[in-house]
Amino acid sequence: MILAPLVNSSGGSSSEVDSSSWAAAAAAAAEAAAAIMSSPTTGSSVENVSSYYDDVIASTMTSGGGGTARTTAALDYDDLPMDMRFNDSHVIGISVYSCLMIISAIGNTTVLRLLLRRKSNSSRPRINWMLIHLAIADLLVTFLMMPMEIGWLWTVSWVAGDAMCRIMSFFRMFGLCLSSNILICISVDRYHAVKRPLSMLDVDKRGKWMLIVAWCVSFACSAPQSIVFHVEAHPDYPWYEQCVTFNTFSSVTHERIYAVFGMITMYWIPFIVIIYTYTSIIVEMYKRSRSTTTGKCTTTTRE
Repeated sequence: MILAPLVNSSGGSSSEVDSSSWAAAAAAAAEAAAAIMSSPTTGSSVENVSSYYDDVIASTMTSGGGGTARTTAALDYDDLPMDMRFNDSHVIGISVYSCLMIISAIGNTTVLRLLLRRKSNSSRPRINWMLIHLAIADLLVTFLMMPMEIGWLWTVSWVAGDAMCRIMSFFRMFGLCLSSNILICISVDRYHAVKRPLSMLDVDKRGKWMLIVAWCVSFACSAPQSIVFHVEAHPDYPWYEQCVTFNTFSSVTHERIYAVFGMITMYWIPFIVIIYTYTSIIVEMYKRSRSTTTGKCTTTTRE
């Protein structure tokens, strides 16, 4: 009479524990109930029976009644949606990032070594310095961002803590911004060399200042990453943590504005500047070649 309501009050968790576990728990609880009921000090203390029974059920569910241990975390992981678990898409991502990291590491270290070797003997130290900084920026992406992405794809959830989430989110954007900004420096330098050759006085000093500005702008654009990204626990699976921007912005509109800001600073501004400068260079070279050809034809006709 006592065991029936106690078993029903378990919340229907018999689907999580096999029948042998429940049988062992019921037998142990029945023996405990008989002992307590026959005790002259406790008499008919149903509360003691219920408390002991709950302890037995909890220990039996954890140990599986002598069988295979089944923890709550393991059960929850099996219930996760497919996009929150390691799957085939993560394998593809890891493979792609690994190949890109190997190619980038070999290529950029080779370029950096060659540039450092011929830096003192080059007639164009300014361009060499810009190419050296470009190789360094690419190596930051190679050895900081790519390993982080590979590890994150492997674990799916974020397991490195809040501090590392903020630091790696900063470098995740910093390397890409720096690479884009140095490409802007190179394109602007070439633009002035072709379009405005007379303004190339003290050009080395200007090149150094452009590199300093590129590093500072990259730092300023990437710093918000360490503020907006943080570790959040999943509302349905408290043990599942992720490095996200969730609960940082007051509205979805603000979050979209920040995402657009990142796209503009990292991709669109460099893209527009590079397209404009190199298109201007091509047009200028075409004009000069036409004028040179026209001059030669005029000279030939006169002769």
